[in-house]
Amino acid sequence: MQKKNIIGLIVGGVVLIGVMIAFLGMYKFNYLSSQPGYDVDGNKIGQNEKEMKKGKMVGEDKDEHGCIGSAGYVWSEDKKECVRPWEENKKVSHLISPEEFKKKLDSGEYVLVDIRTPEEFKEGHIPGATLNLDFYAPDFKDKVSKLDKNKKYLYYCRSGHRSGEASELAKEFGFTEAYELDGGINAWKEAGHKTN
Repeated sequence: MQKKNIIGLIVGGVVLIGVMIAFLGMYKFNYLSSQPGYDVDGNKIGQNEKEMKKGKMVGEDKDEHGCIGSAGYVWSEDKKECVRPWEENKKVSHLISPEEFKKKLDSGEYVLVDIRTPEEFKEGHIPGATLNLDFYAPDFKDKVSKLDKNKKYLYYCRSGHRSGEASELAKEFGFTEAYELDGGINAWKEAGHKTN
């Protein structure tokens, strides 16, 4: 009888130790994967991340640009590097300077949206503004929701306050690319750019 009790204690201790090890392993995984500098598998991101991004890790699938598809990387023509799209799209709207705004506007690839009141628009607007959507109008959100989400947008207000709030709408409604003029039309004028 005493031998059975000792064997039972030993087996129970081994099982308890195994459960504790499994618990600690799960805790470490969950803790690390939620920390900056660690990926979702709890692995430290460092030089291997850079190597993986550029397709330098042995045995991985690479596309024509050297991006590793199994790691979620694709080629970005805009950035001229391998990126993970879900990381790139975390922020749909980007705050850019008047100079960057003008370059994008001059490319002809963007729809220019003035989100000031119609009165402000009549007083002067950035040339090429094809849409004037009054931020204060009761149907503003409805009008924004009906815009083509796949087009590229440049938008501005007077000083940047309204367009800052509109950037949250861009994210909420699922726009793929939108740029907000830092400082609004006031910064545009201060940079020496023309208005109509």
